[in-house]
Amino acid sequence: MQAENTYDSDLLRKFQGFKSLIFLIFWKPNPEKVEEVSKKEKAGHFKIPEGLKRVQEYVMPNGSSVEIVEAKDAATVSKFVAIFLPYVKSVEAFPAITIEEYNNLF
Repeated sequence: MQAENTYDSDLLRKFQGFKSLIFLIFWKPNPEKVEEVSKKEKAGHFKIPEGLKRVQEYVMPNGSSVEIVEAKDAATVSKFVAIFLPYVKSVEAFPAITIEEYNNLF
């Protein structure tokens, strides 16, 4: 299982000034666990951390997905990701802002 966060540290410091951040989470599932996690998800088995809102998830033909979440901080996203670690091969999470917000940083 691989979890990776590589950021431009100066840019990350600028991102941290936002009260609520959007994060993009890239999930690569364990094919042997897809059915199990899907059933648990439908049954409401997973408790989502307070302060995190699941906005949307998109699944690609290779089974990988990208999920957009809104969270108060990276620690909340880490708690959310930890719930699903037993079911994935790898996961990467990155904070993101709109292009307008990005352009205003400079």
